Amino acid sequence: YDWLVGGEELRFLLEPLVAHDPRRAVLHLGVGNSPLPEDMYDAGYKLQTGVDISKAVISSMAERNSLLRPEIQWLAANCRDMTRELQNDIFPLVCDKSTLDALFCHDEHALAIVEFLKEAF
Repeated sequence: YDWLVGGEELRFLLEPLVAHDPRRAVLHLGVGNSPLPEDMYDAGYKLQTGVDISKAVISSMAERNSLLRPEIQWLAANCRDMTRELQNDIFPLVCDKSTLDALFCHDEHALAIVEFLKEAF
């Protein structure tokens, strides 16, 4: 489910950010069940990692893509602190389609947003 725009609509924005090079890695933070990683994979971007705090959604996405898109990595983790799960500086492109918006609703939103941005950049 995607309430924003899909891969086709974002392609003209995202591809220049990875120099139109499908060998560059892409990180999706708060991926949920967004089809964006799938759309990008089908467009040739095989090196992707989808991160979400929900183990259930990550399990569902891994199962949904296991046959058609086996190279996408799915990781259940808190995007505010991924130091144990991912290396620094390996993703030239980090996508966030609404995670930052959701963090504004957090009780400690200022801290949550700073932690998120620190991890993303």
